[in-house]
Amino acid sequence: MMPNAGRVCTPYGTGSLLSEVGAGGPLRYARNRCACIQSWFRRNPLWAFWKLDYQIKSDLFFGHKRRQARTPGQAAGSEYHTARLFGTAIPSNIPESTAWWKKQQKDLFAITDEAEHGLMQNMVTISHNDYCPEMLAAIRRGAFAAPTEEEKVEYLLTRVRRDRQRPRFENFAFEHVLSFQRRVQATKQHFFARNKRTPLGDLQDWWDRTEAQKRAALHAHILCWLRRRELDPAYRPLRAIPKTAVGTEQKQRPKAQVVEAPQEHQEDAVYQHAFVGRVSGEMPRPNVNGDAWGGYDVEKLRIAGLARGILLRLPYLHSCTPNYCLKDRSSCRLFFPWPEQPYQVFDDNTERVALARRLQEDDQWVVPHNLYLTMFSPSSVNVLCFDPQRGADQAR
Repeated sequence: MMPNAGRVCTPYGTGSLLSEVGAGGPLRYARNRCACIQSWFRRNPLWAFWKLDYQIKSDLFFGHKRRQARTPGQAAGSEYHTARLFGTAIPSNIPESTAWWKKQQKDLFAITDEAEHGLMQNMVTISHNDYCPEMLAAIRRGAFAAPTEEEKVEYLLTRVRRDRQRPRFENFAFEHVLSFQRRVQATKQHFFARNKRTPLGDLQDWWDRTEAQKRAALHAHILCWLRRRELDPAYRPLRAIPKTAVGTEQKQRPKAQVVEAPQEHQEDAVYQHAFVGRVSGEMPRPNVNGDAWGGYDVEKLRIAGLARGILLRLPYLHSCTPNYCLKDRSSCRLFFPWPEQPYQVFDDNTERVALARRLQEDDQWVVPHNLYLTMFSPSSVNVLCFDPQRGADQAR
């Protein structure tokens, strides 16, 4: 295919990349393509998939050749032409393959062993925002264009009309991946520093995986382990919300089941067992009661208004759709809308940690988040906490 269909894509000649002397190899080829002035191939969504397919076939072909050289007695006698060229063994370095997933699973099981870190306390998900400043600049003025001052806040202040054509973000796959990786790297630098106190808590270690969503956007899952606390001898955990929903499936708490606030304030087990940063399921609402406006000045109230604007503008308010959370279901699989909840505690109805939602009209659709992460990144960053007494079954 390379000598015919891909001649213009070969930077070191008109023939095959691997057949010409001095062609360089796949790494040099990919570097040349990414830094080339011509960018038509980056705007073609098929180029990235073709490149991945080409890389996988190269790994399979040369890996099979190396295995044959080590075991010359086992000649390739398969009746299938593909098996003779590429073999039947799938290496674990090919992303998303069965062997790759088994290797990832073994690594995760080793980390969650009680002799190592044990059960994780948090999971952070990062969904890239197509309307982030660098993406808007790249689409409008070309690759690596710097965003203007207006574009830096456009994703917060501008609402696109339904009759306006949406920019074709899928034609800028390279810029999208580069923007996503830079955003994730900045988030890890400031919030995932090991053995340091961060807004997420006292972080010890983390493990991440990136997947591609159906809407052609990248989505990162990051599991977090935080430093354990020494429990007070008099500590008694809060009683979980009893299950009253009909059936054995996980369901939202019935409306008739009202949860009363405890007489004495006590934090949930999530914050008692480890140094975990606050996970919120509420909209920012400064309490300005009193003579001094609750201790808030004008600047703090402006920041609170900005925080509410970010939660409203970015996808921090869940919206049920038939293609996502309502697929083959009559109710939301993420249990939205959530009922009023005066304090954070584990709920046996949903088998999840029920976050505090003290004003149902304002909080019932808010996804779990860390307010510092929300204010830091234009991406949608969700934080899900796990109950330390429920084991790994609810951490799924």
